[in-house]
Amino acid sequence: MLSYEECVEYINNIPKYAKCVSLEDTNKIMNMLTGGKSVPKIIHVAGTNGKGSVCAYLASILRKAGKSVGMFTSPHLVDMRERISLDGELISKEEFVKHFHKLKDAIENKPINYFTYLFLLAMSYYCQENPDYLILETGLGGRLDATNSVEDKCLTVISEIGFDHMQVLGDTIEKIAGEKAGIVRKDTPLVFINKRKEAADVILAANEEAGNTIDNCFILNYKDIHISEESADYLTYSLDNNYVHIDNIRLNTVARYQCENASLAIMGIKALNENISDETIREGLEAMHWPGRMEKIAEGIYIDGAHNEDGIQAMLDTVSHMEGKKKLIFAVVSDKDYEVMIRSIVGSQAFDQVMVTTTGQDRKTDADMIKNIFVKEAKDAGIDGLKVTTCKGAKEALEAMKEEGYKVIITGSLYLVADIKRALQGAL
Repeated sequence: MLSYEECVEYINNIPKYAKCVSLEDTNKIMNMLTGGKSVPKIIHVAGTNGKGSVCAYLASILRKAGKSVGMFTSPHLVDMRERISLDGELISKEEFVKHFHKLKDAIENKPINYFTYLFLLAMSYYCQENPDYLILETGLGGRLDATNSVEDKCLTVISEIGFDHMQVLGDTIEKIAGEKAGIVRKDTPLVFINKRKEAADVILAANEEAGNTIDNCFILNYKDIHISEESADYLTYSLDNNYVHIDNIRLNTVARYQCENASLAIMGIKALNENISDETIREGLEAMHWPGRMEKIAEGIYIDGAHNEDGIQAMLDTVSHMEGKKKLIFAVVSDKDYEVMIRSIVGSQAFDQVMVTTTGQDRKTDADMIKNIFVKEAKDAGIDGLKVTTCKGAKEALEAMKEEGYKVIITGSLYLVADIKRALQGAL
């Protein structure tokens, strides 16, 4: 039997985007692993940005209400087991190894990619533990995602939709929304945010095509959210629309975009008809901590996993409300639309200094090339005085954070967030 470390190494050697069995075959393997059993109540969450946070807020509220909750999310930052949690605790190494071998024996020589392998391992574990609720976050898209092999769901949620993974999901918002909306099921409540009309229209059409009416939908609009207080550690807001009115919601984050994700979770809880009180909802939201999303790692130092245009804009919205001088530490992987991301950052004039580093191993970009794009964008925009430098990696970036008098924002990639976290733990 392989050790936990050997299991992780085995999975890490599985190609992430390799050919994989169909959803039908994924479902068959899942039934083979579980003996046809399923978790009674499954919540399925898709979206471009914020879906992991929505999952975490939902789980925190349900747990405060006394429910047992499994949560499958991606990616992980440091430990692969972060993807598979039950009641806030990571799957144990012993259980991981047990279900790894169970799956390895079941799939024989079938082609299974990295994400599907972890999903099936997780489902084997959750069906054994049988929580009251299981929250599944899609990995990529929705329609063809391994998590969509689950047919019976009690709730579907779609967070913000924007441009990302266009080489797989399509090059228009409509195409991307169509892939995300593939998680919709008949007679299953659907919660989504209406930020782009072209995305909302596609989601509503998918809901109708599934055999539902508009009464099945709980739609969040940005105007429903009213922020009343912001500090260096938390913010307070209210949510008011046709479905829910709840005030004095406190989130332990400075990230303004988390108000949207928390609100989607609130509306999802209301759609479940569990009769969970507003006070329990408030307690659940305040208790939630989701790493790498404007996470404060030291006084005045924040890490944020923004890695696409909309994520960067959301990060900048928060940074624009911060006082004082600010420094950006930035890295991005090669398959992202980094020129658009950099243009938004430079145009915001939110930062006095930028330090470019690298991340993402075989997908990394050259730091000098990225630096030159920052310099060019600043020149083209007529912005003088932006200091742009480079550093070799997370260790050197950590040293750069020690300069006094600056707030430091580290962003551009979840790989960079993971690098920083490992460096803080002394693992680099």
